[in-house]
Amino acid sequence: MDDFDLGGPSEQDDEADVASTSDGELLKRAWRDEKAAPEILPYQEELLERVKEQVEFQEELIQDSQSDPNLETIVTLYKLDVDRIKFLMRSYLRTRLEKIEKHAIHIAGGDSVKRLSPKELNYLEKFCDMLDQYMDRAVLSELPATYNKLLHQYESEGKEPDMVPRPDLDTFVFARAKEHLGLIELDERGDENPVTITEGELFIIRYRLIRGFLENGQVELV
Repeated sequence: MDDFDLGGPSEQDDEADVASTSDGELLKRAWRDEKAAPEILPYQEELLERVKEQVEFQEELIQDSQSDPNLETIVTLYKLDVDRIKFLMRSYLRTRLEKIEKHAIHIAGGDSVKRLSPKELNYLEKFCDMLDQYMDRAVLSELPATYNKLLHQYESEGKEPDMVPRPDLDTFVFARAKEHLGLIELDERGDENPVTITEGELFIIRYRLIRGFLENGQVELV
């Protein structure tokens, strides 16, 4: 997102433009990654806070400059830019909430819960409570004791939960290498020959096989 100075450019403003444009691109990348990944990704807290501050700053400048007819065109352009960034933020957060609702129990019971923001964690806890109450009242209370568990088809001590929706990590995704990755295994069992992925290359692969690269910022999803 481009910062601006309605009073004229300066060296400091040029530096701010570089930083804010970078944040805008980072937000766009985080949004694309979140939309394409089957699992919830780590919440980009610092990035979102910076972008929110930039949006608030630009909205104040727009408000202060609307009365100047000489700035009507540029103010309109910056309004469009602010609206675009706000759309990306809303879509990013909405996508994460959809994943939380879809895989609530899985997230609550595993390491993925560490990827949530404090507000998302609070939402997850309330959602799980409501889900548990609803299922118990509407379904589970009407079933025999051996079948009235939320996490199991049939209650068996020591059995892993088999009624918990999980993200499909074997989903195929499009990815772009941000650096040279070298040889990549296309099959966890090693049945297929590995391929060399170079910087900038676009490829399709099972998500599970590039999770680590995505986490380390070596690839981006498209």
